[in-house]
Amino acid sequence: MLAGGMITTFTGILISSVVCLTILVIYVPGLLHAGTPSNILTDEPANTIRGKTNGMAFMIFMSAIMGNFVAGFAASIIFSFILKSNQTKEEESAELSDL
Repeated sequence: MLAGGMITTFTGILISSVVCLTILVIYVPGLLHAGTPSNILTDEPANTIRGKTNGMAFMIFMSAIMGNFVAGFAASIIFSFILKSNQTKEEESAELSDL
């Protein structure tokens, strides 16, 4: 159950990243095009230019990734031990016990 929760967590991260990218492409014109942002300051240091979204894209992706990661792993750890408390004793079928 723990491995299933981890797979579900990574699937949720992938889906939320695709949804975030789609929404950013729709709402920020020219996000994926090369070039400098349209509203930049002149005579400023090179490290202050943060792209076309002014750092918002990084915050959106990090909150989607970290939020899914923390919530998914916490839920998978908690629920895998609560729903099946004794994971060491598995019931075997009659066919497997003969082997």
